[in-house]
Amino acid sequence: MGPTPADRVHILTLIRSGALEQAEKAFRLLRAAGMPQDEDHLALEGRMLKARALEASGDARRALFQRAGAAYARAYRETQGSYSGINAATLFSLSGDKPQAEQLARGVLSQCTEDGAAGTPGRASDYYRFATEAEAHLLLGAADKANASMARAAGCPSADADAVASTLHQFDLIARETGQDFAWLDAYRLPGTVHFAGQIWQAGVNPDAEKALQFEVQSALKAMKVGRGYGALAAGADIVIAEAVLAAGAELHVILPAAVQYFEATSVRPYGEAWVARFRALIAQATSLESHAPHEDSSDDLDRDLANVVAMGRARLYAQRYATRAHQILVMTEGRDLAASVTARAGALWRQSGNHQSIFPPIGRAPRPAPANVANTPRSPSAMIFADIANFSAMREGQIPHFVGTVLPALVAAYTGLGAAPLIANSWGDGIFLGYETVSAAAHAAFALRDAFEALDLGGLGLPHNLALRVGAHFGPAHFAQDPVTGAANAYGTEVIFAARIEPATPPGSIYASEAFAAMLNLSAPQTYVCEPAGRKPLRKGLPEKPLYSLRRRGA
Repeated sequence: MGPTPADRVHILTLIRSGALEQAEKAFRLLRAAGMPQDEDHLALEGRMLKARALEASGDARRALFQRAGAAYARAYRETQGSYSGINAATLFSLSGDKPQAEQLARGVLSQCTEDGAAGTPGRASDYYRFATEAEAHLLLGAADKANASMARAAGCPSADADAVASTLHQFDLIARETGQDFAWLDAYRLPGTVHFAGQIWQAGVNPDAEKALQFEVQSALKAMKVGRGYGALAAGADIVIAEAVLAAGAELHVILPAAVQYFEATSVRPYGEAWVARFRALIAQATSLESHAPHEDSSDDLDRDLANVVAMGRARLYAQRYATRAHQILVMTEGRDLAASVTARAGALWRQSGNHQSIFPPIGRAPRPAPANVANTPRSPSAMIFADIANFSAMREGQIPHFVGTVLPALVAAYTGLGAAPLIANSWGDGIFLGYETVSAAAHAAFALRDAFEALDLGGLGLPHNLALRVGAHFGPAHFAQDPVTGAANAYGTEVIFAARIEPATPPGSIYASEAFAAMLNLSAPQTYVCEPAGRKPLRKGLPEKPLYSLRRRGA
């Protein structure tokens, strides 16, 4: 059976998930099998080299941009497709080869003009034609013409959010690499996002001050051009800000740390019945409602911290995906030691990510928190990774001892040679489970494992060539205790079970993470790692579909 369209999609999926070694292997096999010579297939090599360039830095980055540009240029010569042509022009420009970039840009611009004269207005391709024109004008230094072409692109019926975001990401890349000011692009960005949180106060403390606060927050949201708000709905600041989000015409996305009824009973009702009606009204108007632990009638600060991490991550990741802005609004007392405050911890984590933050003073004094119904066994936040070998079960019995004696020691050496030692390290068969204190340490270990496996000469070791490592990652509170069977430290709980379900849903050669892990990594190490949406994936053993993210390094 010859190549199929699914082969190209598979390679693109591997590229987007950061599994570049696997993508390159799959591309070589596709080419050897008689790859179709259309633009979509011929541009794959340039796409892979561009991904390599984006993970490199300095001279290596520019050299890879040059190679990527040359690969796209070959596809352009064969097909005269404007997609490969404009990508070749941009990548040559990023490599520093201005003459070749401008020559290609002029050729593509001429093609767009001819296509427009021959085409029918309103086609789905019109958006990409105008966007390509805008990119060519940028490369030729004509910002005013680029703006005019982008305005025409944005007015096309086919200008959906994903198409515009893809264009803006490309233009932002050009701006960063060339040092140009593309402030005019802000006119084409989607409305931004906001994460919100704040202190609790009793109902009726100061109604006039509360109305004034809500008006100030609403005005700030409109000035920031916010279109989506993410947070919980505890009494006090949460509810006041959420009402302002709706009044500003934005969507409200509610993320609670526990089941709705339990949250209402512990975080809303104790502070006054007036809050309950407002809470329920907001629930009814919310665009989405999620509970971190929908089946649990208990929660503690770890659950509240995790719900905030997911809400903050969702605000940032949405903004990054659609090339827009992320903000945070907090209502809390500044200048005091609030290290024990969930809101203060959310604020500190957000500041690490470098995004805009506004802090408003609370109304009245925060009451003593209501007692929480929590489990007896203490839990600790843990970043967990599960790794195993795809196609392991296809190995012959005689190859198993050799695998155990060569591959597993190489993987162990990879993570034990890192700065941060794992809190937990277990294995079974071809699987490895590691638990770390921080998501950065876990991500570092995940990439070290993948790099060590990719460096192995499987054929030279007498092992099948189709073996591939896949890694799943999750962040959440876990119970830590001594394993009665092995006597070693181990982790237990629903978050550990969930972590184990991610790895089987991960493509070979890739690292997939839960939303909580991706959010925490995006907040704490945004300059080191990139978290890209991989879609909602079905998990094993009856768990519902969950959003997963592929991880790749930035500037490796």
